[in-house]
Amino acid sequence: MNERSIDVEPRLDADATLEIRDGMRVAARLSLWWTRTPALAGERVGFFGDYACADARAAQPLLDAACRRLRAAGCTLAIGPVDGSTWTRYRFITQRGGRARFLLEPDNPDAYPLQVQAAGFRPFAAYFSAVEMPADESDARTQRAAARIRASGVTIRPFHPACFERELDAMYDVAGAAFASSLLFAPLERAAFHALYAPLREQIDPDFVRIAEHDGRAVGFAFGIVDRTALERGAPLDTLVGKTQARLPERHYAGLGAALLDDVRRRARERGLRQIIHALIRDDNVARATSRRSATVFRRYALFARNVA
Repeated sequence: MNERSIDVEPRLDADATLEIRDGMRVAARLSLWWTRTPALAGERVGFFGDYACADARAAQPLLDAACRRLRAAGCTLAIGPVDGSTWTRYRFITQRGGRARFLLEPDNPDAYPLQVQAAGFRPFAAYFSAVEMPADESDARTQRAAARIRASGVTIRPFHPACFERELDAMYDVAGAAFASSLLFAPLERAAFHALYAPLREQIDPDFVRIAEHDGRAVGFAFGIVDRTALERGAPLDTLVGKTQARLPERHYAGLGAALLDDVRRRARERGLRQIIHALIRDDNVARATSRRSATVFRRYALFARNVA
């Protein structure tokens, strides 16, 4: 096998894509981004993502070549896997557990995080998914938060599928403000946000996509979707995946996330769903406390970083 990397046509709007080949076979591949990566204090960040490795011998030579390329581009820190931005596919599963993959969950061979660590990458950020069995009634703390936010004049309504584009616009405006301070955040164009949700259009159930409004504008939303991967396993459709929960950052909307979650929980119970998955939550995210009060962690994920200065 030739362990030297070669440049090929960039994939996924990347700045570069590198491959190592064994004859005509691609032994390993990844893509790199550096021109539109987010700011990080004291660092210029480059991403690696789009990672695939069919021959473990190619992993370290490819990752080393990627780090050299990022350094040549002026980067000081390589982070991955991130397929261009955290709006899209990113993170490796590091602790799989025994639960089957759920809808919209990224997946990877178990060898991948070991390969990047063997190449000098270290854990940079940790995430988890957890499952909750909704109780017949919300706990008192959640009920108080929901009552307080409604008393402030905030209303919660269903997503209107007939106004799909307009509803996505409302979600986009909230998400951009809600996630602006998140780790590795970079703005996303409105059209690209629409493109992320367009494939889910026929699966949206208004009971589980809720929009919070105040004085005529959207101030928060919760996006849940029934886990249809159960059909592939011959299992019942009894699980809701909580994909996104967001609110405007103003202090007077504190508690809105709990109110939205309470609303979705109640509707899940009424519809006979037995489980809610709190999906892909960062370990130090404010949503962690809410999720861990009522849910059990079943999967862990990580981003990895290596100094390339």
